[in-house]
Amino acid sequence: MATTIFLCLAILVSLLGVGLAKVLNQNQRFDNNNCGRFLYRGFEPNGLHRDKTIARICQCYQGADYFATMYDRNRLIALYSAYVYGAQPAGGRGQNLCGDRIVNDTYTCGRKGWCIEPELIAENIAQRNMEECPGNRPEQKPWLDKVKGSQAVDQDYIGTQYTRAHLNPNGHNTVTDAKAATFTLTNALRVRSVL
Repeated sequence: MATTIFLCLAILVSLLGVGLAKVLNQNQRFDNNNCGRFLYRGFEPNGLHRDKTIARICQCYQGADYFATMYDRNRLIALYSAYVYGAQPAGGRGQNLCGDRIVNDTYTCGRKGWCIEPELIAENIAQRNMEECPGNRPEQKPWLDKVKGSQAVDQDYIGTQYTRAHLNPNGHNTVTDAKAATFTLTNALRVRSVL
């Protein structure tokens, strides 16, 4: 009896863990996850790299998912971002795989700058929502160094001829939080500032 209860609890915990993960495990695809709703007919594009440097991200902001991104950790660029034009988050705020709604009055992606995805740094980071890109202040340097190893940061653009271009443009979104969610560096490509 105790073995059966333990087995049921283990299965429940593993299922909940999969449902709550925002950066998917290497063997998971968007078609088997909540973020598959952003893809055409729920299927990922074929032919993209499937090595360990590729991350599949359900882009969460303030407790809701707004689009899906395939991100290359080696080249520090998004390969694609899939979204539904003008879509609302699944089931309303905080009712999806992003966890509880987090109200962050001190920082808003887009209004003050670009955000990063903490879960790309390590799978065991509990933060499922985007956060402010760390700056150059001495107390932020250890965190900035960890972030730089997994994704682009604001400092990659300073003093260069490049700027950020949205793959999921904020203008294609109708909800304020959905617009803000597009200001993550995992939704950006490097483009020349002057063509």
